[in-house]
Amino acid sequence: MMRLFGAGGGSGARAPSEQQTSARPTKNVLVIDASSKRSWASRFPSTVEVDGVEHSFVVEQVGWENIRLTAYPDAVGPGRHVVCDLTPSLKPIEGTNQHRLRTFLPDFVL
Repeated sequence: MMRLFGAGGGSGARAPSEQQTSARPTKNVLVIDASSKRSWASRFPSTVEVDGVEHSFVVEQVGWENIRLTAYPDAVGPGRHVVCDLTPSLKPIEGTNQHRLRTFLPDFVL
């Protein structure tokens, strides 16, 4: 069973640009919230345990107006059906990649 939200562990979330530096598997969550006043990445832990394996946890926050979504039957990989192209935000949160165009493969969407 997945253990995603541990008590109090929200301060160490990393920006998506850091996900390539980790050798561990990654779990990606897409948070749909355009507010530059709330940083959802700071509310989640930087790692999560899934079925006894530690995963990096990457949070990408974006508003509806900045999402271009494509769904595939199985072309992206096992269990990866959605590809999100995220356009730059007009008011990016400091320390994030919101100022640039990026592609994201979410495991979870909030």
